This record gives sequence, structure tokens and C-alpha cells, in this order.
Amino acid sequence: MKMSEIARHLGVSQATVSLTLNGNGDKYKISPETQARILEYVESVGYVPDADAVRMVRGNVRQVAVVIHRDTELLTELQRAFFFDFIKLIHDAGVPVLIQSITEGTAYEAFRTIAGKKINDIVVIGFATAEVCERCPAILPLIRTRKLIFVDYYFNDWSPPCLDVAQSIRIGFDRRQVVLELLHLFSRHQHQTIAVAHDLRFFLPKPLPADLPFAIHIVSADYTVHDAFERGKELAHTMVALYHQQGCTTFAARDDMLAIGLIAGLRDAGLRVPDDISISGFDNLPASATCAVPLTTIAVPMPEMLDTVGQHLLSETNLDGDILIPGHIIERASVGEARRTAAA
Repeated sequence: MKMSEIARHLGVSQATVSLTLNGNGDKYKISPETQARILEYVESVGYVPDADAVRMVRGNVRQVAVVIHRDTELLTELQRAFFFDFIKLIHDAGVPVLIQSITEGTAYEAFRTIAGKKINDIVVIGFATAEVCERCPAILPLIRTRKLIFVDYYFNDWSPPCLDVAQSIRIGFDRRQVVLELLHLFSRHQHQTIAVAHDLRFFLPKPLPADLPFAIHIVSADYTVHDAFERGKELAHTMVALYHQQGCTTFAARDDMLAIGLIAGLRDAGLRVPDDISISGFDNLPASATCAVPLTTIAVPMPEMLDTVGQHLLSETNLDGDILIPGHIIERASVGEARRTAAA
């Protein structure tokens, strides 16, 4: 039902209905009886004003779109947490949010929907989501006048972005810097032969600095195993072999749950963490501090990313370009001094 239909039904002007519903009836000397009649009628028919139209009249038309991958398994636990924290932040600020979940097959239609709204800021969460966007150059004409904000962007050298959008912000953290810090941690504990998750290989220094004379093995987990903990337990078979045959005494995992599963799998195989093999994780999930062997891990600065996005959207701060936020290592019991292995 439209406001004009209400006015026609009650035999009053549309302005009278609008002023009453906006709480300005007394100010414009609309009689209490007329106001009561209007309010009683709109309640009886379930009329709700169009919020977008009200914002346009008041000059407050800012809206935000959030784009996230439809397959949540391709998002990290921290990226999923960021999504809910961001929605709460925006909701508490009274800013309307349009949420679009995308795949490669639905990205264009999702951005077409966004383009049809009065939306200036588009927040893209997670590197899997960003990758979908970058593989869909057809969306470029839809977003050239809008601000794209990529959260937890996966900065790398092998896949330059195809979305050449002047108004874009890429927020992430320096994975190269923090992986280098992790290697120095292993070196201080006298490790010489290490294993590194396949996903982290891109962030290894090339070549390795002279003070880090490691023998490095790149290891892939079995991603046909759905659960990350169980995937880690399966990986224990590979690490046991590397320990006995190559003298490998540490493993840098791509995520905490895989690392926690690996610790359990190594224990079942008769190897101790960190006495025999040191393990590090990635994400600093709450479970990493309370598992059987508290996990040394890389802390992803998601709270800082949320603050950065919030400052841009909800304050006068105007951000542009690439923003790298430092990550850091949380040292716990899962990394210790290297010991000689059978292979050594």
C-alpha cells in the first residue's frame, strides 16, 4: 500500500499522512483526531514506510554492500567471524546492509543487483571471495563509480588483480614479514630441516637469507578430508616419515585446526610435540591456547582490519590504496629446541 492510497481512503492530503507518520503532526497543527485516525488506520492495514524512501527524503542515502563467498569452507574461521562482527558494527550504526553471497557463476548478477541500489561502498570479505571477483572482469562497468574494500586480501606476486578500480582499498597483513619471523623463531631453536605447508610456500623468502640455512620440505595436506582436524591427523603419516627419513623437526601449518589435528596424530604415532617435532599454526583461534599442547601460531590482525573498515565507513577517515597491517607470532609450548633425529 502507498501513502497516496492511505490519503485517498481517509479523505486527507498525502502531506498530512506523511507529516503524521514522521511525527511532525503537532508541529504543522494537524488535529489530534486526524492524527489518531491516520495512525489507527495504518496500524490496521499493516502499513510500513519505505525506509529507503525515508532516507532519500532526509538526505541519508548511504548504504553498504557485503560480498562473501557462498562456499563458507573457502573462508577462514576468522573471516567468517569478521563477517558477523562487521554486520553488527554496521547495524549498530544504523547503516543499511545488502548481503550478497557469490560463486564464479553468480558474481555478475550479484554486482548487478548492487549496482541497482544507492550503494557506494562494497566490502568484499576473504581472499577466496576476492579471487572470484578478480576472475569476473565483466563486473568492472558496474563498480567503476563505487568504492571496493577488500578485507584480508591475499597480497601476492603471481596473480595481479584484473579489477583496475581507482576507488579500491585492499586491506591485509604482511604474510611475508610474519613467515620470515616464524623462520627466525625456528632458527633460534636450532631447527635445520623444516616442513612448510604448501599454502605458505609463496611467502618464503627467495632466496633464504644466509642466516637461515634450512633444508625445506613443502608439504600438502589431503584436502579430500573435509574436517581440518582430521586432515591434520592424516598429515601425521607424512610428518613421521619426514622425521625419520629426512630429520625434519618442525612443521609450519596453514591453519590452527590442522596443526592441532597434527599434534594429535603425531602423539598417536609415538612422537611428542615439541620434544620430537615442533608445530606452528596460523590464525590464533581460541582453541590454539587451550589444546593439549598450547600452539605457537601466527595472529591475523582481524580486529585491526575491522577497525580500519569501520573508520572508513563510519567516520571522516577516507582510505585509499593498499593497507598492510602487521601480523605477529604468539609463542606457546608447541615450538621447542630441536633434538637429533634418527636421520640426523
